[in-house]
Amino acid sequence: MASVAEAEVQLKKLKLDKAAQERKRAKSEGIRPVKDEAILTDDFSEPRPDFWTVFGSDSRYQDDSLSIIKPSLDTTYLRSKVKHPRDFELELKFKTTGGQKWKSTGIRFDVDESGDNSHFVYTSVFGAKVHLAHTIGGKDEYTQAVAKRSIKLNQIYTLGLKVRDRLINVSLDGEFLFACTLPRRQPGVVQLMAYDAVTEFHGIDVWNLPAQVVLEKAGDAVTATVTAETIKLAEARLGLAKAEYASAKARVDADNAALRKEGSGSAEAVGKSQIEAGLAKAKVDLFDSKKSAEAEKTIRKLEADLKSGKFPDREPFPFSQVTDQHAEQ
Repeated sequence: MASVAEAEVQLKKLKLDKAAQERKRAKSEGIRPVKDEAILTDDFSEPRPDFWTVFGSDSRYQDDSLSIIKPSLDTTYLRSKVKHPRDFELELKFKTTGGQKWKSTGIRFDVDESGDNSHFVYTSVFGAKVHLAHTIGGKDEYTQAVAKRSIKLNQIYTLGLKVRDRLINVSLDGEFLFACTLPRRQPGVVQLMAYDAVTEFHGIDVWNLPAQVVLEKAGDAVTATVTAETIKLAEARLGLAKAEYASAKARVDADNAALRKEGSGSAEAVGKSQIEAGLAKAKVDLFDSKKSAEAEKTIRKLEADLKSGKFPDREPFPFSQVTDQHAEQ
């Protein structure tokens, strides 16, 4: 059972770190320059053979988007015909709808003519992350530039890249995630990526990156940030710690009332507190992509039980081990 005090300290630290990062970013950005006309822009509402070369046979234009209709190991994709600038900004809007395991969607850039060399940034539903990797000589190399993030099926995301020389900044839905120094660059094109994923692509825009735009520095290796999701997860963990403490206290109070005739504890209060603790645990599990679907069902059931006053019989409650189960999130 997690300590309430420990959870409160962690949440306070994360909020202070996030506030400091936002002050630093606001100071460095200043007035945002107006974007140049896009080098490449497509809403994927219809085929654009002047923009793209199509590889594989499992892509379809339907419902005003480009759909990859069968999961594969990145064998169905579109590769742009126009090269992107060396310094560029990119936004990709997409929705992952299925897949077998990884359910990864993203974008490759610096793709050479052979397709064997590139960098790529992708989201993973299974891995619950946004990750930067490289393909060198046809082999993928995964970096330490990764942000843990719950990626949900059937939700539209906007993946953002800002690249200047070898420095890359990555964001999701407008929120900065990390900065990293790329090992090397070569002129190339962009390529849509769907790895073991059924995906809908809803739009892409590529611009020249204005010289006035200030990027986050990568430092020695990777600079990560405290995201809004990190804060929400810490708040959920604090809620769970408080609920588990309240449930344990309710059991002690019920024992005192029954055995010592002291206080006003009751079996009903114990049952209610068990539901509230289970509800709090499910809210933490929402941030784990492997558990989120089941957590949503649990939340609906327990909220209905609370509303109806349907409380379980008093039994030992299987408290979650928050630190052990969620340490890697």
